[in-house]
Amino acid sequence: MSETTAIILAAGTSSRMGNRNKLIALWKGEPIIKQVVQNVLKSGVKEIRLVTGFEKEKIEDTLIDYDVNTVHNLDFNSGMTSSIQTGVRATHSGVLICLGDMPAIETEIYNKVLPLSAEEKSIRIPVHKGRRGNPVYFSEHFRQELLAHAAPEGCKEVILANEAFVTEVKVESDHIFKDIDVPSDLKS
Repeated sequence: MSETTAIILAAGTSSRMGNRNKLIALWKGEPIIKQVVQNVLKSGVKEIRLVTGFEKEKIEDTLIDYDVNTVHNLDFNSGMTSSIQTGVRATHSGVLICLGDMPAIETEIYNKVLPLSAEEKSIRIPVHKGRRGNPVYFSEHFRQELLAHAAPEGCKEVILANEAFVTEVKVESDHIFKDIDVPSDLKS
């Protein structure tokens, strides 16, 4: 088993979904966040830190039967980076950053992105047909850089500044790009 902690981001406001929280919306018969958690739990991660924000009670109620540790991001309206940082602060291991709105990502993909050794300074990113997707692994070596990062919408700049440590992991699935954002996505 990996010494990696999965950080599942489940704090956003679902602003493009209209008047509903997309993470508890049904996709293929089950709430989106439940499917993500199930797939990550079956992977080789050490533990899961679920970062909540918007409608945290609804998210927690949906996952009441699952072994996940929740941590609440009080500043969730400021963007995805604050949620990543909330998750990173709650652990002291390498992290696999997982998006709570990507239920199609299979356990196999999470496992492929996990490192062979937690000692190695690395960033691991799944790639399909030359395009990078999610989830993204950061070894513990990047902890301070992730916590100091200021751009609000994710850690792409951290990746770009550390390309020498990036390993692209080829996957056969385009699910690494498929998130649920708008009501029509629920039908795909």
